[in-house]
Amino acid sequence: MNIEIRATNVEITVALEQHITTKIRAAIGAQRDHLDRVLVRICDVNGPKGGRDIHCHVVARLRGRTLVVHDLAEDAYTAATHAAARLSELMVSVIERHRPSRASLRYVTSVIGPSGR
Repeated sequence: MNIEIRATNVEITVALEQHITTKIRAAIGAQRDHLDRVLVRICDVNGPKGGRDIHCHVVARLRGRTLVVHDLAEDAYTAATHAAARLSELMVSVIERHRPSRASLRYVTSVIGPSGR
């Protein structure tokens, strides 16, 4: 899985790049094998005016689905941390929604039967 980081009007330091990579990898967790690519975009929306203007936009490809989350914060570290947390929540939601239920698994085993016939 490849994590690509892009920035507009924000300097990506080595420390910021490591922070983003660590947070995204932690958010992805065990689903890392199901992802092809994660794109993280950091952008300073208002320029030098200051305030809550750092936008972090994360796009991840999971099993043919595109997951998109974003956050707006005063600094890039906070924006990346919050966006990674949202990505983690979204991935759990999507995976849980598409997991077969126990009832459907019982139906399959009863149709096939214990001996496999």
